[in-house]
Amino acid sequence: MQPLEVHIPLVVREETHISLTVREGGGGSEYPVYTGQINVTPKVRESTILDTQNTVVKQNITVEEIPYYETSNVKGVTFVIGG
Repeated sequence: MQPLEVHIPLVVREETHISLTVREGGGGSEYPVYTGQINVTPKVRESTILDTQNTVVKQNITVEEIPYYETSNVKGVTFVIGG
C-alpha cells in the first residue's frame, strides 16, 4: 500500500485549534460495500444506473462494448448498433 498525500488549503483568521484524525485503512470504512452489478452492457435508448452512491466499490466495474453486427446485402453492408 502506498502512502496517501493530501494537500488541504487552509487560511486561519483567528487563533484556532484544529484536530484531524486519520484512521489507517480509512477512506470509506463507514460506508457499506457495493454488492450490485459489476458487468454492464450499454443500452441504445436507456440509461443504466449502478447504485454505487455512498458505498465502497471494492472491484472494477466493467462496461462491455456496445453490441453490433453487420450483414451484407445487395446495396452494400448494413450495420446494426445496439440491437
